[in-house]
Amino acid sequence: MRSVVRVLTVGFAMAMAALPLMLTGGSTVGAARAHDALTAPAQVSASNWTTMPTTATPNATNADQGVSCVTSVFCMAVGNGYDLSTPATTAELWNGSTWSPLVMPTVPNSAGGAILAGVSCVTVNFCIAAGYAYPPADQSLYTSLIEQWNGSTWSVVQNTNAPASDNYLYDVSCSSTSFCVGAGGTATAPYVEQWNGSTWTPISLTNPTGATSGYFNAVSCVTASSCMAVGGETVAGKQQPLAQVWNGSAWTVTATVPTISTDSYGFNGVSCAGLSSCVAVGGNHNINVALTWNGSSWTRATVPTPSGGGNLNAISCFSATSCTAVGTLGSGGLQGATPQAITWDGQNWTQAATPAPPPSSTGSTYYAIDCITDWACVTA
Repeated sequence: MRSVVRVLTVGFAMAMAALPLMLTGGSTVGAARAHDALTAPAQVSASNWTTMPTTATPNATNADQGVSCVTSVFCMAVGNGYDLSTPATTAELWNGSTWSPLVMPTVPNSAGGAILAGVSCVTVNFCIAAGYAYPPADQSLYTSLIEQWNGSTWSVVQNTNAPASDNYLYDVSCSSTSFCVGAGGTATAPYVEQWNGSTWTPISLTNPTGATSGYFNAVSCVTASSCMAVGGETVAGKQQPLAQVWNGSAWTVTATVPTISTDSYGFNGVSCAGLSSCVAVGGNHNINVALTWNGSSWTRATVPTPSGGGNLNAISCFSATSCTAVGTLGSGGLQGATPQAITWDGQNWTQAATPAPPPSSTGSTYYAIDCITDWACVTA
């Protein structure tokens, strides 16, 4: 489960002055597909990964929590700064050789802080980032936040607590410049905001039967009539995975997601390569979890989890037989943890080697991944 609190606190320990970048080819790619609908090769080795240092950011301490690439010379990473004297969202732009910080707009209702948790770029002139802001007096009262990139500047386009008094967005996915979905939760239930090319519409969803609370952590849209949103719900005091699909007119709960008898877990990431091909990942710090969706049912796959435990935060799929998921190794929180990456070839998951965290870090994780082809990925 990736809760609001975890998003706020994990970044302090993260050594996020760098974005590991994997390049195994050399051509420039065309327009990107929907965010989280692309992935890396089925087999990844340590020699494939290169750590790319970023330019110093305006905030001394910052964390990138979402990344989206359009071409090999255009990627956008978003997150937040932890200099609480000037709380702000952050964004960095990759031009093919360097990462550079961008000037971010002032966010209303954000005196207590503001976070961009996800980003989706359709073209170099259209990116949507989603997150939340909160006032200093009550850091449990969140307001959803949406910012838009027009090719040269970021601007706030939505910062409201309607229709609920407390809501937040954890991820966003755009299938085109005229359709995007931001997904998150309210104080008690799943929540989405949808873009139709001119207007953002907030939609409060009800919890599934038997659940006392629920939320979305991730969303992946293939078309304007096909999206998958995943997260978690509480049933009889136990954390369980939650998945709902958008068919162009309504959100509905999918077929039952397999649970684990001995442990609670939720979904942290999802990626759909087609209308009937999605992979959702998560865990609970003790186990890595991944399930595949074929359009009508979920199937749990056998996923390697090292003896020290693990948790998967995000996934990117180029096809039904090529996915890469990233997250954390370690059974506790971020302190002392290291990043992990695993790959899916349609039949088996394989643990991949990743670079060691910077010597100065006390713990590190990968929160996001996006790939422009089956040979090039960026994880943040």
